[in-house]
Amino acid sequence: LVLVALAMSDQKKLLHTADFDPRFTNQMQTKNCWTSYIEYHQCVAKNGDGHPSCTKFKQNFTSLCPTQWVEQWDEQLLRANSRVLSKLNKYIY
Repeated sequence: LVLVALAMSDQKKLLHTADFDPRFTNQMQTKNCWTSYIEYHQCVAKNGDGHPSCTKFKQNFTSLCPTQWVEQWDEQLLRANSRVLSKLNKYIY
């Protein structure tokens, strides 16, 4: 686990890389990024925004995914609402 303290204005934000996930080899980090993103949104849909069990998924996808991808996916989710996640579930598992 790599920890990096990053100074942002007057407060510090703790960043870390995602823990090893045996489902994904080093060559499959794009899928790991996508799966973590989807699992986070499934958790939020089930437990509500800010639920402690969803934190790990968010940390994983923010560590693994390029910011531009996440911004684009967030925009797509806003346009399509939750229909996108329910349709994508069948592609993950």
